[in-house]
Amino acid sequence: MIGNHNNELNAAAHRRAVEQNFNALKVACDEMKAMLELPSWDPQLEDYYDGLRVKRDDIINRLRLAGMFL
Repeated sequence: MIGNHNNELNAAAHRRAVEQNFNALKVACDEMKAMLELPSWDPQLEDYYDGLRVKRDDIINRLRLAGMFL
């Protein structure tokens, strides 16, 4: 390894990445919540909701991994 990976610049970049992931998680969850309030869904909306669920789970996994480096 070259250089020190525990410097303030890396810490700031890590904080920004975690913050961006939390913001993306909020957007995905808000969109999922709005969809749950719809009276009915067609198959295309079901596929879109499934995609949002996968996106949400991916973000949560990234946040879990980031927690190892906090």
